[in-house]
Amino acid sequence: MAQNGYKPNEIVKTLFERRIPTPAEYKAAHGYNGHDISRCGRIWSTSAVVHIPDDERYTGTYP
Repeated sequence: MAQNGYKPNEIVKTLFERRIPTPAEYKAAHGYNGHDISRCGRIWSTSAVVHIPDDERYTGTYP
């Protein structure tokens, strides 16, 4: 979506509407309990959305 010109707040809204889990929710669902997911309220942070396109773990280029 970022590559298509969507603004971070538009991406956040879409992720919430599509019920896409936040990174912390995803990790908790897969057994990693290092984050307190009760604080996020299933809402993506704009800063997370801004940084994901630059993060190799999410873009598929992680070695």
